[in-house]
Amino acid sequence: MNNDEKIYFVDKFLEVYLSNGLGSLPKSEIDTLVFHLLMSSTEFRGKSNYELASQFKIPESRIRTLRLNSALKYEEINSKAVLSRIVERLVNSEQFTEFESGKICVFRSNVTPDSAGTRHPIPIEVGT
Repeated sequence: MNNDEKIYFVDKFLEVYLSNGLGSLPKSEIDTLVFHLLMSSTEFRGKSNYELASQFKIPESRIRTLRLNSALKYEEINSKAVLSRIVERLVNSEQFTEFESGKICVFRSNVTPDSAGTRHPIPIEVGT
């Protein structure tokens, strides 16, 4: 972390930590805040869950939880951007989706056989 990032980290940490009184923030909230502030620094930004888990000596599942909690608590959520990422992943996976006529057709993974015993996915249409 460079000096500006360290100053920002300390200022923001103290602002949030002291906002409701000394010692009132639970440990899990402190961990989430520290993680959020560290992820905004150039030293940690863009690192994979594996790299962060190794560096912080915690399981990758904990990194995923911290990422989620940090995003929910401290980042502005752009629902359109999130939805577009979900749609993009569905279309790119090609496992349970088809794109035709400007619509994405999402199929459930469990399928029922027809009278001939052939299994056909049940389509669920989602407009784009």
